[in-house]
Amino acid sequence: MSQSKEVRYTARSITPPADRNGTSKSKSPTPVRRSTSRSPPPKKSDSRSPPPRRRSTSRSPHPRRHGRSRSRSRDRSRSRSREDDLRNPGNNLYVTGLSTRVTEEDLEKFFSKEGKVQSCHVVLDPRTKESRGFAFVTMDTVEDARRCIKYLHRTVLEGRLVTVEKVRCFSH
Repeated sequence: MSQSKEVRYTARSITPPADRNGTSKSKSPTPVRRSTSRSPPPKKSDSRSPPPRRRSTSRSPHPRRHGRSRSRSRDRSRSRSREDDLRNPGNNLYVTGLSTRVTEEDLEKFFSKEGKVQSCHVVLDPRTKESRGFAFVTMDTVEDARRCIKYLHRTVLEGRLVTVEKVRCFSH
């Protein structure tokens, strides 16, 4: 007595198994392989719709899109230190790492140890009117500014380690 096994077909099966005679049990054509993803199959494009646009391969410059040329920015970066010296003689200082409690008066008192202070400007958040943690200090002379950088850089003010640097100008 022969025992026949019942075979179940799933959506993933490619072809039905053959019986003992080597013939397929199903009389229908070979089932089509189906995707296991749940997303719908991609739609075929309608012959009436235009083909997708491609970017132009021309090398003509677009003045609004590109802004400045690369060669100009490279030239500017090479001579930046010379230009900075012309724009900033060295008496403008950039101070970072400040506590939110530091006021312009506190800064003036802190920097006056090393020379005469022309002006101080603590940068404030426009919405909260609280210090953003950095300031600009203008010293009377370049020597005073150099002394401040030398002796006040990486010192503690109101419990915070502050940095003092010469301002770098980046005007366009």
